[in-house]
Amino acid sequence: MQKALIAAILLFGGTAQALAVGSIADVTIHDRVENRTLPVYYHEGRYYVVGKPGNECLCRIRAEFPVRREG
Repeated sequence: MQKALIAAILLFGGTAQALAVGSIADVTIHDRVENRTLPVYYHEGRYYVVGKPGNECLCRIRAEFPVRREG
């Protein structure tokens, strides 16, 4: 599951500036094992989420405007 968390961070890393101002989407990562939403940390222009290795996480992406999903 750690690979999935790293992939999520890399996937949204390119849009971190837009997420910071809230113009694209609201992204939250929830740790299902500890039943809590993980805090987001900002360091040297990038955003990070720290989770425990082996814990199952849920990524929630909520669009700030109506979007059309494909695929």
